[in-house]
Amino acid sequence: MESVVAAMAIAVRAGDIAGAAQLASQASFPLAISPSDISIVSALTHGGQATVWSAVFRDPSASQDQPPSLVALKRPSLRTTTDLDAFRREVQLLGSLPHPNLVTLVGARLLPPGYFMLTALEAGGDAARLLHREGWRPSLALLCHLGSQAASALSHLHAHGIVHRDVKPANMLLDAGRAFLKLADLGIALCSGSRHHEEAPRAPGTGQPSGGFHKLHMVGTLEYLAPEVLLGARHTPASDIYSLGICLNELATAQLPYSDAERDDPLMQTCLEMGYSRQDLRVAIASGGLRPSVAPDAPPELTRLISQCWVAGAGERPGAAQVAQDLARLAIELAGKEEEAGAPRGGSPGPPVLVAGEKAESFRHTPSPLERGTDEIATPENGGLGLVPPWVQAYDRDGPGHAQPGAPLGLGAKAVAGRRGEDRMEDRHFILPDILPRGAPGPPQRSRHALLGVFDGHRGPQAAQYLAERLPGLLEGALPGSSGAAAWLAAGLAAADAGFCSEWGAGRERSARGGGPCPGSTALLVLLSCRRAALAWVGDGRAVLCRGGRALALTAEHTPGLEGERARIARAGGRLTGREGGLRLGAAGLSVSRAIGDLDLRQDGLIPDADKLEVDLRPLDDFVILASDGLWDVMTNQEAVCLVQDTVKHPTMCAQRLVEAALARGSGDNITCIVAMLGLGEESMHEVAYSRGAHKYAGGGLGAPAP
Repeated sequence: MESVVAAMAIAVRAGDIAGAAQLASQASFPLAISPSDISIVSALTHGGQATVWSAVFRDPSASQDQPPSLVALKRPSLRTTTDLDAFRREVQLLGSLPHPNLVTLVGARLLPPGYFMLTALEAGGDAARLLHREGWRPSLALLCHLGSQAASALSHLHAHGIVHRDVKPANMLLDAGRAFLKLADLGIALCSGSRHHEEAPRAPGTGQPSGGFHKLHMVGTLEYLAPEVLLGARHTPASDIYSLGICLNELATAQLPYSDAERDDPLMQTCLEMGYSRQDLRVAIASGGLRPSVAPDAPPELTRLISQCWVAGAGERPGAAQVAQDLARLAIELAGKEEEAGAPRGGSPGPPVLVAGEKAESFRHTPSPLERGTDEIATPENGGLGLVPPWVQAYDRDGPGHAQPGAPLGLGAKAVAGRRGEDRMEDRHFILPDILPRGAPGPPQRSRHALLGVFDGHRGPQAAQYLAERLPGLLEGALPGSSGAAAWLAAGLAAADAGFCSEWGAGRERSARGGGPCPGSTALLVLLSCRRAALAWVGDGRAVLCRGGRALALTAEHTPGLEGERARIARAGGRLTGREGGLRLGAAGLSVSRAIGDLDLRQDGLIPDADKLEVDLRPLDDFVILASDGLWDVMTNQEAVCLVQDTVKHPTMCAQRLVEAALARGSGDNITCIVAMLGLGEESMHEVAYSRGAHKYAGGGLGAPAP
């Protein structure tokens, strides 16, 4: 591999591109991949060194019936020949040093123009995003298990004389189950004996790093750099171990390193901002021994190991193999204790992979369209839905731990056509408070439960309109004898799909049998009380719960880009095409793989089967957001939650602010949003200031604690 990469570089420098392409065939990996074999799906990360996309790779050497591969495409920012040499070195390292905990090389293009590299796509994403944007919290046992894998990858590199130089959670990729880790980004990795840069200068007589060093010589990310590196020494395996220690603590605390650090300076006590500047932080780490705050609930064995990893003396730090061994042993011990205590093995979930029909307290995305661009809440005048199965009682009792008896919901909505124009508004919705039968009816404005429906139409509004108008009646018919709330909602969606397809196919010449397109719609139904939520959905809708200030997604998207959906479509003989924004289904180029309607796409693998979920809510659960993809295309779950937290707790005002924020960020789709406040008491109507997702003035200081 090394010799082929070197020979290709020589040929390219000589202008012999054809010769370089011929040499590529001698490598064990394809190194002259044609851009025509790649379809970009979506951007994953963008940094100073490179941009990474998810993409579809069709290997021309593979058999015709083999489905395309979903890969990560890394395109480096090549400003100098040094940048190009570093990129070639990364490809060579990944090809020459395979390891279960290093990203898997698929191939590359080491020819001009348009150098790029393909690696296997890890569906779970990077640990930094999961921690700080999706609210994922690994259990201590899982933390040690993942840390052991990262240390194992470093041990493998160190054994071959390679130092990673940029170990951080953003470079730790997880699989869909978040139990398997792969270390990524060897773009600045270097042979441990290399003198690739000069010894950096220190400020004379201070033992502190000088500004010139940081601007010209520092390689890596400040918060994870070892003190000796900040003082100008070369990176070594020991500096990688220091970075790993910082990462382990970040996984344990879910807090960015030094984000809570303040200067202990009596001259600064009249200042509001006492945090470190970047230069002050470098000095404090390198010369003052500053380290991140340790997780208070971490077991002593883990705390001791982290402290050993980030000790100031590089020679006192353990080797990567020893760290891997210690963490693996600790993971087994902690897993046993957690199992005895009944704790979940995976810790607090972010978006999980859900199985249709399973009950689980797990969370993921769904969009919600609202009806006709209005702000009003649709309040039904009927008194309930007929016979009462036993499960209904779970949605008609007071919620535990909420502000006042009856635990009322606050419900509000906002929907706009957006840049598509009023004539192309295809979203519909309903909000039906107190739809289930109960013993003592209460006033509608103090609803103890509600049925929320969001329908995002495509190829016309007809399917979404049918769902908004007919579903309440279909659900009424399905209520007697239903086995559970989520099953009831799914049965209603199945009946609606059958009814719509029957009417459209029998009554219109544009039906699938007549050769014309059949409209379709995503669908999201949420039955919500302050103690429990039931969901059933098809398509790419998203519902997000705010739990203790963190965003937890309640639904899983049905799109052709997901591995399970893509495999199911391939088995059905369906047709997928790569377009801007991702994989699309059938000749219509649909961006979802499940929907109500769309008769003409059933032969391509589209199905109307709903996934469903039931979740017990907790006192820390504040509100639920449902929104269409017009909002989620430009806003993360956590950003949406923070916007609601920073808004007066009136549900319609919160929904309106979310929609306006999406428009301001350039959303080009219909945008619909429903906000449901849980246990809305009078005191929760006050505006509360938040900072970093927590009450800004809680615990004293300026004024009373936040409510």
